[in-house]
Amino acid sequence: MDIFSYFEKVKEEYNALEVDKRDIMIWGMGYVDALYQNAFRFDGTQIKYYISKDQKGVHNGIEIITPSEILKKSSNPLILICAQNKETVESIENDINSLSSHLDHIMITKYFFGKYMDEVFANLENLDTESARVYSAIIKKMIENDTDASELWADNHYFAVPCFFAPNPKEVYLDMGGYVGDSLEEYLFKKHGAFERYYVFEPDLANFEALKRRINRINSEWNFKEDKIIAECAGIGRETKELFFDNRNSANSSFSSSETGVKQKIWSIDDYFKEIKVGVIKADIEGFELEMLMGAEKIICRDRPKMCISIYHNAYDMIFIPKWIRNLNMDYSLCITQHGVVLDDTVLYAY
Repeated sequence: MDIFSYFEKVKEEYNALEVDKRDIMIWGMGYVDALYQNAFRFDGTQIKYYISKDQKGVHNGIEIITPSEILKKSSNPLILICAQNKETVESIENDINSLSSHLDHIMITKYFFGKYMDEVFANLENLDTESARVYSAIIKKMIENDTDASELWADNHYFAVPCFFAPNPKEVYLDMGGYVGDSLEEYLFKKHGAFERYYVFEPDLANFEALKRRINRINSEWNFKEDKIIAECAGIGRETKELFFDNRNSANSSFSSSETGVKQKIWSIDDYFKEIKVGVIKADIEGFELEMLMGAEKIICRDRPKMCISIYHNAYDMIFIPKWIRNLNMDYSLCITQHGVVLDDTVLYAY
């Protein structure tokens, strides 16, 4: 079956579920669920219940029920499996089938791709041949929960398109989701130290401390002035405000829709950089990329920066980040490259 026939089949399977008539329930309250919170909000997904075998109470303001309560609570439920680990997914599917062989369920990725397959087709029409091949293959893997992306792997993460590593002494580079400075260090060598200023935002406190230590070393080794690299312990979003942040001391730390963690500042790019001309925006911020772009629209329209945006965190981003950039009507060329040997580090380049 060719890829377009496969995608049409996914769309048909979604339509057959008649989602508008169903009570949506989420099984899975871990990292994957956290990555989809913005997607649920943008999509307007009406979640009736969360399902758990061992947790009680509420999750993100929604009641948690046990598997045995599913059919008591609804006569027409649809369960979205919000997990990625294959053993976890198989365990959930076995639990569902043990309750009833007629209990409809679908992977969260397949749900969104099926719902918005026409948008996927529109994105494909605006990609070059190789990007379209990679994009299609990644979506198929996400639908099938196949995490092996080794045959799609490409080198030069964030620098796969030549115009992104051409040295420019006047370039102002925004690194959103700086982690501990790994991208910063690679940037310096790719650019031979030629840039005007590098802004790096990292909200995780432990990561930020490691980032500052790295910047101090870099400033000494490269003989930079202290304001050459500017680090902010803050996040980036649609608007400037404070949110609760889950400090995991890792690359997977994330903001939370519930009042857990610590309060942390979020800036919009439009606010922070209203007096600063921006050359490049790089972002890997755990599913907040679309929020970031919405909060950067004025700067993007003003400066037309090059952008390298991670789109792998959830299916919604994979669909709607390319669409959002296309809808700016700013004649951006789009390229999609897979930089992870597993199904992560998929980057959309706009230039």
